[in-house]
Amino acid sequence: MPRQLPPGVGHFTGRTQELATLSTLSAQALRDGTAVVITAIAGTAGVGKTALAVCFSHQVAEQFPDGQLHVNLRGFDPAGTPLPPAAAIRRLLDALDVPAQRIPTELDAQTALYRTLLAGRRMLILLDNARDTDQVRPLLPGTPGCLVIVTSRNLLADLIAVEGAVPLTVDLLTRDEARELLERRLGPDRVAGEPTAVDQLIDLCAGLPLALNITASRVITHPGTPLGLLAAQLRNTRSRLDVFSAGAGTANLRAVLSWSYQTLTAPTARMFRLLGAHPGPDISVAAAASLAAVDCDRARNTLDELTAAHLLTEHIPGRYGMHDLLRGYAGELAGDLGEDGRAALTRLFDHYLYTAATAMDSAFPAERHRRPRIPVPDPRPPVPAGEPAALEWLAVELPSLVAVTGYAAEHGWPGHAVRLSATLFRYLDSAARFPEAITVHDHARRAACRTGDRTAEANALVSLGVIDGHQGRHQQATGYLEQALSRYRETGDRDG
Repeated sequence: MPRQLPPGVGHFTGRTQELATLSTLSAQALRDGTAVVITAIAGTAGVGKTALAVCFSHQVAEQFPDGQLHVNLRGFDPAGTPLPPAAAIRRLLDALDVPAQRIPTELDAQTALYRTLLAGRRMLILLDNARDTDQVRPLLPGTPGCLVIVTSRNLLADLIAVEGAVPLTVDLLTRDEARELLERRLGPDRVAGEPTAVDQLIDLCAGLPLALNITASRVITHPGTPLGLLAAQLRNTRSRLDVFSAGAGTANLRAVLSWSYQTLTAPTARMFRLLGAHPGPDISVAAAASLAAVDCDRARNTLDELTAAHLLTEHIPGRYGMHDLLRGYAGELAGDLGEDGRAALTRLFDHYLYTAATAMDSAFPAERHRRPRIPVPDPRPPVPAGEPAALEWLAVELPSLVAVTGYAAEHGWPGHAVRLSATLFRYLDSAARFPEAITVHDHARRAACRTGDRTAEANALVSLGVIDGHQGRHQQATGYLEQALSRYRETGDRDG
């Protein structure tokens, strides 16, 4: 009787809901006489898919008395070569004690023999690290009584649609689960002794189990290092991924992420690199289309492929983001873009500036003459139609607009920073978005100072003065306005 499950993870933490879902499927497999029960566990690299599958498989192993099979399909192997279905099924036939001389040479015949041997048996089959459905399909039993657990970084939509697999997405750990993991690795006293540092480490690790475990290993191997010092090192390291390495292979976060990246098609890999250059927290389909210089349909296709590969998350319909460690990895790749990257960011900043200007014209048409006129960029982005849609776009995109203004001011697009400040003034003022307003206008002021544009500097100073006045900081507001008056006098601008 084969019992091939790998050892469980001693510090496995959380996943209560996911284990409950798997328990329901296991019970279905035991009572259902009409179908094979398959679950497809998916999630980003390092999130603990295999750990969950192995932990659950050990919990229910005795419910499948005819044995447990396991094969690593190497779908995201560092060598880049997934295990062929023929090789995988040969391993399963070997585990079922089939003599070599009885094993056919053709894959279809091997699959038929495999399914014949499983007929009438209650077995658990763990197919780990699958690249795609084609790799999995020949390994599925043909009759009920078995539970098949498949793990993959990809969504395996065909397996769900055609074979009826039940999808289960493994997300990042919650703060409480991450803390429990660190307590198991480091001991509750160590964690309780530096609660602030522990919270910082959890944030810096983005709740990713692999990153948390690598961090814990650094503490264990350097027991005298305060957790606060390690948090400071992670926070201050230019490339945080350098710290998340406990060796080679699966203990190296950068390497683990690279195995997912290497499976992408060329257009999707390019989109991933370009997203690493985007300064905002998330991105819309239209903005991604401008970034990559493609139409919205092609942009959506590449974003969906990245989402299926769990290198992006569609956290609300039509908006895509990634956790900080994935963002750091994409940012490293973006560093190699050269002129293509600068051209892409120019298109992206043109997109935000033009769409913001169009939205402001819809929401505040009476002040159109006071805002800079923005030329239509190429490609021309879709724009919100009507005041409600315009205000909604401004509210949703505000975090990106603030980030873009700052990045543009500091990295060579001062004109975009200045015009975004002038364009967004009335929205930020009327919506009382004062913290964002101060950030935007101050970036514009700094950009104008660096380029010697006294009029733009004066306009930004006026905006800062108005915002401070609204908040009752009258002395500071007066200071800004007096500086603005001085700049206007220097340029002979009597209107300002």
